[in-house]
Amino acid sequence: MAWSRIGISSLNRRILSYRLIHRSCNYNCSLYPQTPLSQPLPDVARPKYALNSINSYENQVTQLANGMKVISRPCYGQVSYIGVIVDAGSRYESPYPKGISHLLSKMAFQASRKFRNREDFIDKLDKFGVTAQCDMHRDCGIYSISGFRHGVPNMIEAIADSVLYPDFSTENVDQQKVAMQLELQHIAMMAETELMLTEMVHKAAFGDNNIGFSKIAEVSDGSHIDIPSLRRYHETLYSPNRVVLGGVGVDHQEFVKLAEKNFVDDAPDWFKTSTKVVADPAKYIGSSVLLDLPKAPASPTMTEAMMPELSHAAFGLQGVSYSDPEFFNLAVLSILMGGGGSFSAGGPGKGMYSRIYRSVLCNYHWMYSCLCLQHAYDDNGLFTIYASASPEQMEQLTEVVLTSICNMKNGFDKDEVSRAKRQLQSILLMNLESKQILLEDLCRQTLSLPAYTSTEELCDNIEQVTEASLLRLVDRMLSSKLSIAAYGNLKHLPSHEQMQEAMMNNGRIKSRTKYSFYK
Repeated sequence: MAWSRIGISSLNRRILSYRLIHRSCNYNCSLYPQTPLSQPLPDVARPKYALNSINSYENQVTQLANGMKVISRPCYGQVSYIGVIVDAGSRYESPYPKGISHLLSKMAFQASRKFRNREDFIDKLDKFGVTAQCDMHRDCGIYSISGFRHGVPNMIEAIADSVLYPDFSTENVDQQKVAMQLELQHIAMMAETELMLTEMVHKAAFGDNNIGFSKIAEVSDGSHIDIPSLRRYHETLYSPNRVVLGGVGVDHQEFVKLAEKNFVDDAPDWFKTSTKVVADPAKYIGSSVLLDLPKAPASPTMTEAMMPELSHAAFGLQGVSYSDPEFFNLAVLSILMGGGGSFSAGGPGKGMYSRIYRSVLCNYHWMYSCLCLQHAYDDNGLFTIYASASPEQMEQLTEVVLTSICNMKNGFDKDEVSRAKRQLQSILLMNLESKQILLEDLCRQTLSLPAYTSTEELCDNIEQVTEASLLRLVDRMLSSKLSIAAYGNLKHLPSHEQMQEAMMNNGRIKSRTKYSFYK
C-alpha cells in the first residue's frame, strides 16, 4: 500500500527491494570480511549457556527402620512419579494357587482401607491429575502413580494404602475375579501373538515351575483362588526387605518423611518386621510346548483379506541373568540380530540393518515376521527368536531360523557390532528420558542389585562388547538345549527331536520330503 502511494510500479518495487537487500548484505559482510565460520565474530557478545548441574540429579537412597528402602531422583517438570516395587510375581506361586499374583494386581488401586472403590479413588485424587496402574511380572510387582507435585503427600498415602491394605472382602475379591476374567477374554479375542508365545516359551524353557509359571492366570474364572491364600501370599511376600519405594521429581527429605509416616508408623503389624523367602533357583530344561489348532486365532480388527492364516513359533536358548558378566553381550547380540515384521522396516536405526532383517525378511517373502528378543532375571535368562508364516511354510521357517541361530557361531563383522552397540545405547538413553521408565529402573536396580549402575556406566559396559566376547557368549548358548513353543496349524512343523538334531547340522533339517529347503 505504501508503494502505491508514491507511484512505484510492481516491477520497480521488486528491483528496489533487491537493491536494498544487496546493499544490506554488502554492509554486513564488510564488517567481518575475513572471519571464518569456525571462529566467533569480533565485537559480538558471547552467548551464555546453562551450566550442566550434575549433582542436582543424583540418586538418594535411605533405608527405613523396618528395612524398606527409599530411592528418589529430583527432576524438572511439574509432575512427580511415585512407585513401589515388590519382590513378588508369578515365580513365587509354587505353594499358592496359580494366577494369584495376577488377581492381586487387579485389586491394586481399587477398594482399600481409605477408598471404597475405584470411583472413590478417582474422585479423591482427580484434582491432582493422578494416573495409577499396577503391573505384575514374573519376578516383581510394580505399583505406580503420577500427578502434580503438590499432590505428592496424597499420592504416597494412596499407594501405601493400596499396597498394604487391599480389601480382601468376598465382594471385592469376586469383583476383581470378574475383571480378571474379562481381561483374559480380551487377550484371547485379540490374539496377542507375542504375549502368548512368551508365556509358552518360558514354560518350554523352565518347565512348570518358577519363572516357567505364566504371569497371566490360566483358569479364567479364578474360582480356585481363595481369600486365605491371597492374604498369605500378600503378607509373606510383601515384606519390608522385599519392597522399594521410588520417586522421580520429588524432594528426598520430604519423601522420606512421608514414607516413614505411611510405611512405618501407619503400617500393619505384619509389615513391621522383615521375613526371608527362600525360592528355588530357575533351572533351564529346554523342551517344547505346542498348541495345535485347526486355525490360529486372528484379531477381530482384521479381516481374512487383511490378515492371512498364520502359524507362530518361538525358538529359545538359555540366556544369562542380569547380574551375569555376559549380560551386556546378550543385550548387544539381541539388537544385532534384530528383525521385525514384514511391514516394520522403518528406517536406518529401526532394524533395517539387523542380521535377521537382511538375511531373513529380505530373502523370504513368505516370512510374515521374525524378531529376536531376550529375557533376563536375577538367576537365569532366555534368548528367543519369534517367527510367523503360513502353516504350509512352517518346516521352511524352522530351517531358516535354526540356520540363522547356528550362523552366529561363524562370527560377526566389526561394523555390525559397532552399529548394534550404538543402537542399544541410543535405545537406553531414549527410554530413560521417560520418567515412568526411569522410575522403574531406579526401583528395579535398588531391589535387585547391590549398587545402582548409572547411565554412563551402562553405556561404558555396552562399549566393552567385542566380536570375541559375542562369540564366547554364542558358544555358551549353543551348548544348551533348544526350547520350542508354537501354536496354530502345526501340521508341517518338525518335531523337537528333528530341530535338536538340526542344531548339530548347522540348522539343516532332515526333511520329511526328498529335498531339503536349502538344496
